[in-house]
Amino acid sequence: MNENLEHRILLVDDEENITKSLHRLLRKEGWRIDMCNSGQAALELISEVDAPFSLIISDQGMPGMSGSEFLEKAAEKMPEAVRFLLTGYSDIRAVEDAVNKGKIMRYLTKPWKDQSLLLHIRQAIEEVELRKENERLTQLTKKQNRQLYEIGLTLEKKVRERTEELKKKSADLEDLNSKLERSFLTTVHL
Repeated sequence: MNENLEHRILLVDDEENITKSLHRLLRKEGWRIDMCNSGQAALELISEVDAPFSLIISDQGMPGMSGSEFLEKAAEKMPEAVRFLLTGYSDIRAVEDAVNKGKIMRYLTKPWKDQSLLLHIRQAIEEVELRKENERLTQLTKKQNRQLYEIGLTLEKKVRERTEELKKKSADLEDLNSKLERSFLTTVHL
């Protein structure tokens, strides 16, 4: 089974030729690609999907809602997704908003170099996989810690029971030893 199939990427750009170009570039990788032409449509899709997106790539300059505004709302709805801002112009305020509010991982410019963009996307997917593995290992560790705690409680109970049992046997032995001593002394007196 191809591991890439479990990853979904959302492309958001009001220019259809951009999303189609990105789609052509990414489909070779085997990831599931969804495309939207506005931030609002993308937010609706995010609310409806059954499986989370691994990566969201958004254009900055879109009518109605800027990419940084969209990514801020996307971060609230799907915080586990890695977010990229793709733009054809440099606007320091947009970068600040995208980083501070949209919590983006990368700020990329148009036009892009295919190999460079693919490298950034593969790194983002790898980060998502590392987070998933970290979460899996954390859950496994918690489960094993609970099991060890329960085993510890069981052992502690058995040790207490065994200790009580040994104390009782020790008391019984002391009682028998006392009786044996008295019997011996009685025999010696006789």
